[in-house]
Amino acid sequence: MTVDINEQQFYQLQQMLKTLETNKITLAEFGEQKRYLIFGIFQPQERFNTIMNRTGHKQKRKLTLIMESRASGEMYRYDVVGTTHYGIPTPHLHIYVNAGGKM
Repeated sequence: MTVDINEQQFYQLQQMLKTLETNKITLAEFGEQKRYLIFGIFQPQERFNTIMNRTGHKQKRKLTLIMESRASGEMYRYDVVGTTHYGIPTPHLHIYVNAGGKM
């Protein structure tokens, strides 16, 4: 998904109170992904996809959580377990704003 979000939009979406569509979350099995829908409590038209990714090729224990706004694109990627990249070991958080740039 292409990111098309400015800093003000990012912070508005970040601060919004959200809830899961379901009250049950299960951990994705190795080699799989699970998706969960999140929506704004007071702005239900604002929807977010949350992806739990365990499809690592190099690191079989990989676990990444991604949150993206359906309207504005990827917002966060939290690498919980995985290989070091950009010289930074996991866990670490990627924050995306300004048309694909990282903040």
